[in-house]
Amino acid sequence: DEQKHDDEAIRALDFYEQHELETALAEHSITIVKDDNNVIPIKDIRDRNFLVISFNRSIFDEHELNIEINEMSPSLNEADTKLKSFDKYDKIIIHIEEDFLNETLAEKAQQFAPLKNRENTILLYHGTPNSLIHFEDFPTIVFVPSRLLYHVQLAARAIFGSMKVKGQFPKNVSKNLKYGQGKI
Repeated sequence: DEQKHDDEAIRALDFYEQHELETALAEHSITIVKDDNNVIPIKDIRDRNFLVISFNRSIFDEHELNIEINEMSPSLNEADTKLKSFDKYDKIIIHIEEDFLNETLAEKAQQFAPLKNRENTILLYHGTPNSLIHFEDFPTIVFVPSRLLYHVQLAARAIFGSMKVKGQFPKNVSKNLKYGQGKI
């Protein structure tokens, strides 16, 4: 019975250590590549209206962040028609995974082109660094190289200032996306 208790304690410790390691890895890999308008971290959240556009999974825990978030998971055509009604939102966060909906990244970039000129738009992108070239004109870009949902959720926390990130962009992709770039 004592051996069983010891084994459970070791598993619990292993889980805790793994969680701590994953969090440290995320902290050093998530990168605020660009923040031209200094919108990150979002600190003033009272009486604000947020929209998260995410095509295949929820990335924010409203209770943890203590905010109300409107989420939209539209088809590409639905998003296209709703782009005109985005003026009512204080911040718009577009979450794009490299492989969502099996559309090409160029098509996705074209779809959201009207939002790239807005100060209040944040692109949360996870995928490969080279593919981010299609979105380089967005004024605020958070890059998550990991495919782990947990890391994307931590990036969401960083957007709202409840987690510091220290990542640097891993390679030169264009004149706007350079190796070592990253807001700390």
